[in-house]
Amino acid sequence: MAADTGFRLIPHTADLALEAWAPGRSECIAQAVCALVASFADVDALRAGDPFTYGVEPGPDEEVLLQALEEVIYLLDVRGAVPIEVVARDRQDGGLQVDGSLAPIADEDVIGALPKAVSRHELRIAPAERGWRCHVVVDV
Repeated sequence: MAADTGFRLIPHTADLALEAWAPGRSECIAQAVCALVASFADVDALRAGDPFTYGVEPGPDEEVLLQALEEVIYLLDVRGAVPIEVVARDRQDGGLQVDGSLAPIADEDVIGALPKAVSRHELRIAPAERGWRCHVVVDV
């Protein structure tokens, strides 16, 4: 692991894979959200807009990760915006609270293929030697 918190994008056949890592589960999921957005948008060009918050229902860690990432695709499709400045917090019930700013996305901000879905294939999140690590395949 290069740093305590971060992500990387990995070529994956016709799709995209991403890995994220952080000291805790919620921070790892927040990094995965940032990685998903960075896979298709020029994050440096995006400007923070309206605040947002969404909750993810409790469940197995992989399901919580999946739901958090699917919300990004939903926001892109329905609102034409993506989350930036993301902070995620574990809830007492095992779910997740995700907060941040929504940035409207325009055609000139798109630098990669837009995500269509998060695959359950190869989806994993678990404690690692130094914190948490996740791996996700995204259908583009």
